[in-house]
Amino acid sequence: MANLACEAGLAAMAYARGTTLRLLEDIPEEQYLHQPVDGANHALWVVGHLAYADDYFLGAFDVRPHKLPAQWHTDLFGQGSVPSGEASVYPGMAEVIERLAGLRGEVIGWFEGMSPTELAAPLPDDWKECGPTFAALIGAIACHESLHAGQLTLVRRSLGIAPVAG
Repeated sequence: MANLACEAGLAAMAYARGTTLRLLEDIPEEQYLHQPVDGANHALWVVGHLAYADDYFLGAFDVRPHKLPAQWHTDLFGQGSVPSGEASVYPGMAEVIERLAGLRGEVIGWFEGMSPTELAAPLPDDWKECGPTFAALIGAIACHESLHAGQLTLVRRSLGIAPVAG
């Protein structure tokens, strides 16, 4: 059962990333900073935040050191960062998407390399909101991405772009 649950969680992570990338495909470049309402996350922030999150997970659990610039983890895309409407503060969307696309494979590979015992190990106390075990973290990561994919859907709809089927 544990293997089947992990397989389902990893498939959900891959599906969520594919959905995110499809949602980005036809947002015009000049609209990447569009905020549907004041204070809302724009597409560039969402993509950078998801890349940051994958990099953060890998670094937080000592899988490998962070690869993204420190500013991505703090001012630009980290937890608590505030989206800016100024394009000059961000890297280009192509770079952000490239980083995003590569990092998910690393996260999936990390989980795939874990033994059943490692997957069943309890998460550290400061991670308990994500679930009790590393296996549960897989689902939490997929849910986190899905939450932000919903924000991209709102950006698209506010720009008059047709929805993308799941």
